[in-house]
Parts: sequence; structure tokens; C-alpha cells
Amino acid sequence: MNPSNIHTTNGNGANAQTSDASNIKGLDELAALIKHDRDALLTQWRQQVRALSSAKALDTPTLNDHIPALLEEIVTALHTKSDETIPEILKKGTPPSHGVQRFQDGLDIQEVVAEYHILLGCITDLADAKVLTLKGTHFTLLNRFLSGAFGL
Repeated sequence: MNPSNIHTTNGNGANAQTSDASNIKGLDELAALIKHDRDALLTQWRQQVRALSSAKALDTPTLNDHIPALLEEIVTALHTKSDETIPEILKKGTPPSHGVQRFQDGLDIQEVVAEYHILLGCITDLADAKVLTLKGTHFTLLNRFLSGAFGL
């Protein structure tokens, strides 16, 4: 059986076709979208994060902290189709540094988790606006990466 052309059956008994090639294309599209709209994503994220009580007084560079680098890591993970486990993600990259910095900035764990959830929401909103559906592999990789960012 050719793994790039797998046939499955949906709940109605009809044949549905899943293609690895379309998943790869979708991951590349999401990566390109995040990279292209990085500044708009950051702006939307900052506006929403400023609603958190501890983040209101932070200046923009402090608020941004490692988030621009995290977006680059997400783009790289999507391009490379990373299948790293959450513990592997936690050993490197910006999430551990970001968490430590946020603790020093006075944010508690709930607020740090909220920041990552807001980022996931911003990326989802961006994808929706560009008619890119986040499901299956697209959503799994993105969710795994961001879940790893706050250690879940």
C-alpha cells in the first residue's frame, strides 16, 4: 500500500482519501502564514495579553520576551514536520526561558498558560481568516508544540 494515498471510510461508509502530500502542503502553508503575518500576530497577541493583570504594566519588549523567537520555532517545527515529544521540546528552545522570565516579571503560572492559549487562539484566528483549516496533523503539531511550551 502506498502511504501517500491511504483510503479510509468515513462514518457514512463513503470512501475518504487522506494524503500525506496534502498534510505536508498544509503544514507548509501554515508555516508560511505565521511567518508572513508575524507582526500582525504579535500585535493581536499583545492586545489580548495586556488584559492579564500582571501584563498591563509591561513595556512592549518585555511583553514580547521570547514570543517572536517562539513563532520562529513553530515555523521551523511545521516545516520540518517535527514529531518531537513534549519532553524533547521542553529541553530546548524558548519556552523554558520564557517561563523563567515571566516568573521574574511577576506573572503566575495561570497567566503564562493563558499567554500560550492566547497565542494559539491568534494563530487559529489567522488561519481561519485565510481559510486554512487547522485539523489533523496541522493542529496536532501546533498544539503539541504550544502544549510543550507550558509543560502539559
